[in-house]
Formats: sequence, structure tokens, C-alpha cells
Amino acid sequence: MGDTDGGVRDGALSRRALLGLLSAAALPSTAALPLAATAGCSAGSAPAAPSGGAAAGGPLVWFSGEITQGVHDLRWAMRDAFERASPDTAVDVVSGPQSTDSMRAALASVLKPGAVEPDAGRPDVYLGDVIWPAQFGAESYALALDGPEALGRPYFNRFAAGLTAASQYRGHIYAAPFYTEQGLLYYRRDLLARHGVAPPATWEDLAKAALALKNAGESTYQFAWQGAAYEGLTCNWIEYLADRLGKADPASDPADLASPGAVQALVFMQELINQKVSPVAVTQWQEVQSIDAFSGGQAAFLRGWNGSWNTILPDASPEAKRAMVGVAPLPFFAGGPAAPGGSGYCTAGGWSAFVNPRTDKPRASLDFVRWLTGEQAQRMLLTQGGLEPSVTAVRGDPAAGAVPPLAASSHAALAFRPSDNPAYPEVTKILFTSVHSALPGGTSTPQAALQNAAREIAKL
Repeated sequence: MGDTDGGVRDGALSRRALLGLLSAAALPSTAALPLAATAGCSAGSAPAAPSGGAAAGGPLVWFSGEITQGVHDLRWAMRDAFERASPDTAVDVVSGPQSTDSMRAALASVLKPGAVEPDAGRPDVYLGDVIWPAQFGAESYALALDGPEALGRPYFNRFAAGLTAASQYRGHIYAAPFYTEQGLLYYRRDLLARHGVAPPATWEDLAKAALALKNAGESTYQFAWQGAAYEGLTCNWIEYLADRLGKADPASDPADLASPGAVQALVFMQELINQKVSPVAVTQWQEVQSIDAFSGGQAAFLRGWNGSWNTILPDASPEAKRAMVGVAPLPFFAGGPAAPGGSGYCTAGGWSAFVNPRTDKPRASLDFVRWLTGEQAQRMLLTQGGLEPSVTAVRGDPAAGAVPPLAASSHAALAFRPSDNPAYPEVTKILFTSVHSALPGGTSTPQAALQNAAREIAKL
């Protein structure tokens, strides 16, 4: 059994390899919270799992950012539980950055074919964003997990609908869903009750409620969201776009981006700021700033993720937090095509388990992925981390109803980013840059911004 203080066992990685990982992790990020083509799988094919024993090359290296921010980090408890179940396999944890872009850069530097220090400097298993499978499959950074020599396609029947499809590229599955998140509406239950305001079902209701609370002198502003030019803005934008178009994949066709419904959605985001429902500063906010505004009482409403629950009012007792904070699916536009179930669409997020296609410990790596997506680990995510498990049987556990964001998630419909495109890093940059340019303080109109986005994405 290993240490439980978050450290890496001495000698698990060479000093040069570890420094290389950390140097890559420190690369500047263009998008928090989310390469040249290399030799690897060709179109429609995937690399077979390499041969090798479970103990080949020393301990299994698991590269991952924090699993549960704001609470006890579950990586160490999970590592220890796995080692108890598989005493012949030791696991070393290498911590990655919390920024999705920095994590992707760190991994690309060590996973690409021909990278220096091919053994000691590479993880065997790593956690990655749900938007990575197409890019990582195309670049040969991830092992195809659906072949009979790996996990096999029937293995993926255990996951919630839509998650397996989002893990595929050209007919192969490159990631095993680990846990999921989605956009949700957090609201200050105490403030709304004080003024007789009901949790809003529509975006228009939210704007009216926010202005009513503001006029009553409750706070400086009312609706906090993620409006900085980064991946989080793409997620926010996808939700408004899906609500206007009534589509779970609203950005898959570039023509939809410049449609009248898309322009209406962006105008609404613009008006949230113009009408002082949200502050101008929201155009510089990411998750941390928006959660801080909500926790500090400066906003009655927050667009957050499932995991935001862990960092909202961190000093409050669980009972006090439940009394003050409510969680619901995101609203929809009045008169528009509500999502199935009558809510708004919520962008799908979360993290998946990937396997290095050049690991010298393939059997141990696959066993570890099976364990991470097995019942024991999935219940740990639910009961100890308050996260939404990816496995259908565990998602239906009655314990999920005791965690407010998980209860809300069960009534929400997912919307998906166009991450089935291997060029998604370029796609999302075009999207969030264009949307940001049309927000107050920007240099473009909604129509011009979206027409530009449609043109640029069509060229990729």
C-alpha cells in the first residue's frame, strides 16, 4: 500500500521525466476547466492493445488532476482501494493541472509517438476531458478500448445513454466515461423565499426575478455565469443555442451558428449584461469567480456544474447549505422548444479514463480502468465526492437523491459540444472568441460574430 498524503512514491518516475511532465503542465492555458498529426491509427482502424505483463516497467502511473475540488481528493482513497483489490499492482499518482488546456498540453508532450523518455515519462492511465476522444484517437494518444483484446464493445453497455457515443471516433471507443457533469442552475433559496420569488423555469423568468431582487436591494447583481473567452463560454453558449434551436447537438452544423435562433440566443446573453442582470465583469469570469460571487451573496443565481456544489459556501454545514441553496435544471426560452422533460438543455461535461497506447503495462492499465468504471469506484464518486457516476446502475442509486445537484441532473437533458471533430480545440476557440466579441465591451455585433464563426469553422 502506498502513501495517502497525495505524494508520488520515491523513484516512481525519473527526475527528468517528472520535471518534463510538470513543465508541460505549466504551459500557458487559453481555456481553463478543457497537434500535429502523428503516425498511428488510420481512418476506420485503431491500434491493438500491446502485449505486456501487469508488473512490466514498475508501478502503474496514473496521471490526473483533482477529482473533487473543495473536498477530500478521492484519488488517494481510490488508489488505495484498488491496490487492496489488486495487491499485485501498485499505482503511482502524478498530479496534473486543473486547467483542461494545460492538462492536454502536458499529455500531448509525452504521449505523442517518438516523445523522449518513452517509458518513465509517460502515464499508463490518465483522466481526460469528455471532449478529447476524437482528437486523442486521431493523434494516437489513446488506445481503442472497444476491441476484444481490450475492454470489448459490450463493456460499454453499462454507461448512461449518450456517453459512449461521445467517446467514439471513426467507429472506435477511445475513453471509458468516469464521471459526468452538466450545466445546472443554482439559486439562493433563502433570498427567493424572502421575496416570494419562485425558482425560474424560463430564462425570461430568471431575468425578471433577478431584476426584482436587485430592485429590492438584495445584492449588487443577480446572475453569475462564465463569460470569459475560454471553454466555459462555449459551454454556456451551447446551452442557449440548444434552447433556441431545440437540438441536443446545436453546433454540429456550421450553418446553424448564423441562424436567426443563434442570433437571438447571443442577443439574450448580451442583454443580460446590458440590463444589469449580470455585471460587465462577467465577461472575465470563469468558474471560480462566478462561484465566489454566488457564495458571497452578490448573485442570487449561478450557472454552475455538478461539482460546483462542493465549493459553494465551503464553510457552511451540509444542512445550512441545503437550506440556503437550491439546484435545478437550467431554464429554457419561453415559447421555444423545451428539451425532453420540459427543462432547458445542459451542456455535458465530465472526465473519462484513457489508456496510453504505448504502455508497457496494458493488462494492468485495462484492469485499472475496469476498476475505475466498476461499482466500487463509482459509488465512491457518488457517496464521497457528490459526483455523478457514469455507470447507469450506480446513477440510479437512491443515494443520488440526497445530493442536490445529482437530483437536479436526473431531470435535465444533455446538450453536446461538436467535439466529434478532431479539430475541436480550433472549433471551440473560434466559438468562444466570436461569442465573446459580441458581448458588451466587445467589437462585433451578434450577427457578424456568428457569421464569422460559421465561416471559420467551415474551413477546418
